[in-house]
Amino acid sequence: MQEDKEVNDRSRVRRIVVQDAALAESPRVVQGRRLSDPPASGTEREARNYSAASAKRSGKTATPLPIGKPYLFAGLGAGVIAIAIVVAWAMGMFAPRPRSQTASAVPPAVEVVTAAAAPAAPPPVPPQSAELTATETAAREVIRRISRDSKPYGFSEQAIQDIQARVHEHRESRYLGNSLLKLQQGSEAISTRASKEGLQPNLVALLALALTKGGEAGDSLARATSVVPQLASLNRMFGSNEADSSLILIAAFREGGGTNRSHPLLRRMKTVVSNPLTERNIWYLHDQNVVSNDDYDLVVDVLAYGVIARNPREFGLDSDPLNL
Repeated sequence: MQEDKEVNDRSRVRRIVVQDAALAESPRVVQGRRLSDPPASGTEREARNYSAASAKRSGKTATPLPIGKPYLFAGLGAGVIAIAIVVAWAMGMFAPRPRSQTASAVPPAVEVVTAAAAPAAPPPVPPQSAELTATETAAREVIRRISRDSKPYGFSEQAIQDIQARVHEHRESRYLGNSLLKLQQGSEAISTRASKEGLQPNLVALLALALTKGGEAGDSLARATSVVPQLASLNRMFGSNEADSSLILIAAFREGGGTNRSHPLLRRMKTVVSNPLTERNIWYLHDQNVVSNDDYDLVVDVLAYGVIARNPREFGLDSDPLNL
């Protein structure tokens, strides 16, 4: 009995020791477990015991995760939120602006385009100089004297400038004053001869001045007498009562008198003149190359000498006005 008791005591002690060893190992197995975690199953417990034993045999100690699961999940959530914020910012930067924002940048461009597309205002026309105005007034008076046209005559600005340039040139002639004096002395004979042919005496006298370059290339009085027959022939073809007709007659003079029904200038005029009211004039015919430069210059010379002859002293010549 005594021995049985001792055996039983030793068994009980052995069982207690075994239980104590299990209790001693138990804290190492469950160390670090959160109270909220469910108890480990038998399989998990065995795996952990095996891992711990393997680590112990190899001399290595298992290192627990430095960060708990709650912190890991919180970090992942914060990263997702940060990425979402960056994506939203990038989309806001590159997305097209609303109409209300882009409208503020449109008006300057629209204003520039509108200003560029608007038709430019014509440059201001400078007022005509007093000298040009005086030349135009005198030239209109000359037109009335060489024709029977009393209507105001219209010159282009270029025509007036051409006449004025010739006035400046001819006023310097040292022969012009003497020629004007001779024509004034022979005015009665010129008027009688011109009237018989239906011509204006001033047309005959001024053409003679132009043909002799103011007396430098011949006797103007003698030339006035010699031009009457040819002028009479041209007068029957072109006429000289109207202002434009008298100027065309002068332009045709160097090409001869022609025939009763034809003249070289008349044939050329028929090819370009479709509206006699606006195109049958010396200025248009010269622009269309129907009248040559030499014949155009002869017309301008006649008008320039007429401007000087109206008041020679105004141009520095000691002579009375030529009144025929």
